[in-house]
Amino acid sequence: MAPNVGIHAATNGVLDAIAKDTILFFFGRGSGGQKMLNEIRKGFKAKDVYNVVYRAKRRGIKPAGSFIVAYLGEGKKDFEETLTLVRDLPLMDHFVSIVEPIPGAPLAGEIADRQVSENLLFVRDISSLEDFRAYRLMMEGYCARSPLSLGDQGIAKLFLQEAYPRGKEVLLPASK
Repeated sequence: MAPNVGIHAATNGVLDAIAKDTILFFFGRGSGGQKMLNEIRKGFKAKDVYNVVYRAKRRGIKPAGSFIVAYLGEGKKDFEETLTLVRDLPLMDHFVSIVEPIPGAPLAGEIADRQVSENLLFVRDISSLEDFRAYRLMMEGYCARSPLSLGDQGIAKLFLQEAYPRGKEVLLPASK
């Protein structure tokens, strides 16, 4: 089983202990930009993730990241910073999810207090659509890590089904 470690908790001692028992660890990153990290109260600096990932790799650990899209207030620049991070980091794998407010948690209250038009969970502009952002982040990460071509429509459809439950409504270019 691979441990899931927060960036703020990935001390040298913790990484050394992980390296003794496993080669893979997951870290909860959230977003690629400092503005969003501050808003979601992650408690670390955006640059800290690079430090942790490279310290883990030096110990023979293969890091994987968990990313979340569609936070309240996440703009296009914030999303682009997350894309850059996923492309730049030498991650073995990455996981993408859409923000899921837990009833009673501060985020759920913040969502309830917002206009529907301000919440990416309900916006239907394709460039802001949370499903599209999740799909794009999955695809970008895959392209950054895989020596395989995305010419196989099966891979694209798999990511569409994962990120966009109504993915069958999105038309992919016909195979040649």
